[in-house]
Amino acid sequence: MKDEAGFSMPELMIVIVIVGILSGLAIPNFLQRWEDERLNSAAKLTTSWLEDLRRKAIQNSTVCRAVIDGAAATFTGTCDHQPTQSSVLDLQQEITNTTGLSFALQNGSPSTWIFTPRGTTTTDGDLRINLLGSSHARCLRLLEPLGSLRTGKFRSGLCVYTTSY
Repeated sequence: MKDEAGFSMPELMIVIVIVGILSGLAIPNFLQRWEDERLNSAAKLTTSWLEDLRRKAIQNSTVCRAVIDGAAATFTGTCDHQPTQSSVLDLQQEITNTTGLSFALQNGSPSTWIFTPRGTTTTDGDLRINLLGSSHARCLRLLEPLGSLRTGKFRSGLCVYTTSY
């Protein structure tokens, strides 16, 4: 009888155990990075949308406002030169798998952020973007009077701002 080449049952079991252990170590790390990337996407999209509203204020020499609804995770933007037209940023629809996304205004920040015709602002605002059940968060800050936007990570109870737009 011919000796057939192949793997024995103990060899296959050892390989399956090793793959299982490596998967068990990799999956939590993957999920953490996935949450992190969803929050990054939300912060970048929000910053871009606010910057676009600021540019509209400059281009049309008018006042533009962004109204923040934290519970629904939406922004509604209007400009005085076209008060009946508004643009809406709904992050739960824009970014997949973000049903638990919410905003929280910080430090007494107003829910309406205003951009002047010069691109400056009369609002000093602080916003935190959270995912339900996650310890991760992103911070977004509108600086008065220049109207510059900064984003950062929420770490150890503080917002660490790393970028400016």
